[in-house]
Amino acid sequence: MEITYTPDTNDYMFRYLEKYIGKYRVMAHPDVDTNKFPTDESYEDFYIPCSRGCVIKSTYVGDDILALCFYESCSTAKNVSAELKKLNVEHEKDISDYCVDAHIYFKAKDLDTVAKVVKAKTNGKQIHPLSSRNLKKSKSSTFKIPEDELNKLYEHTKSMTRTEKLHFFKKINKAYIDKLSKKTKEDHKEKMKFDGLGTKEYIYNTGHWEDYVKFVNKEIKKSEI
Repeated sequence: MEITYTPDTNDYMFRYLEKYIGKYRVMAHPDVDTNKFPTDESYEDFYIPCSRGCVIKSTYVGDDILALCFYESCSTAKNVSAELKKLNVEHEKDISDYCVDAHIYFKAKDLDTVAKVVKAKTNGKQIHPLSSRNLKKSKSSTFKIPEDELNKLYEHTKSMTRTEKLHFFKKINKAYIDKLSKKTKEDHKEKMKFDGLGTKEYIYNTGHWEDYVKFVNKEIKKSEI
């Protein structure tokens, strides 16, 4: 198969893999700094994860060409190439004897055949690649603050009803994170989202717990005046 490099995207391949949502698990790479997906409509970095150490991606090398990208799995790439040859799937391989990564280029019309060979994943196939469900999951459910530390926090809120506590801590947590952001000149709201932690868990995990407990107790005393 002869592949000719074309430097510009074309309408045919733009977000090509999006058409396979519902058949295969199509995913996208979030921004590593914000743990969010780009909102730019031109974003098209979609891929289909596979069980044989590779992903299926769109390419810029031809009007109807897709690629299998192998990361540190060159021996697997060679085996896959041999299997595709037996199935008469036209393809071109980019595999060297000393490579770290490898690529196999094939025509889009053969995607389903290639997908079977590399065992393209289907679990979660109905989830859109830009869905928040694909982002780093919250750790709040598994992150535990020691019981004695929580007792310090709730010591002066025992007289509050459950509803009063919810309203109080919602207000206090926002105030403390705003205060902390101004003090450290960092956006702790964004860092908290990226870490996948709730407010209290994030504060404890970043070493501000003692200051936070003092802040809470101070605000409680103010409300009692």
